[in-house]
Amino acid sequence: YLEAAARPRAEGGKNSPVGHHTLAQVLLAGLTPARRGDILAKVLVRLEAGAASRHAFSMFNLGLAHLHGYAVPRDAARAAAWFRAADLPEGYCAASGYERSVGNREEARRLGDLAVATGYGTEFRGSGGRES
Repeated sequence: YLEAAARPRAEGGKNSPVGHHTLAQVLLAGLTPARRGDILAKVLVRLEAGAASRHAFSMFNLGLAHLHGYAVPRDAARAAAWFRAADLPEGYCAASGYERSVGNREEARRLGDLAVATGYGTEFRGSGGRES
């Protein structure tokens, strides 16, 4: 089912951003040290496909991948860009941390305020997914 949900429309699938993100989560559930590289590369493909359709959690998780170097080189600036693009309070908070680390205090403060204004620190707000 998930494979079909994530399959491109040209191949008879739905190309669902939620399908891509969910399949990435399923792949991560099977992560073992021996298969780490193989699985993370597949996860990254799914997250990129979800992000192409503006799926917020896919974009946020791509930020984490770039921040920590999961299947990609570590790149804090690219991570911060994905965190902002996700348009999630947690993303704004993470991007604020990046801005603070490079000495951009005003932007860090603005993003921190935006995180709080959009719900950072409150109860979980929902799926973040937008079906196409």
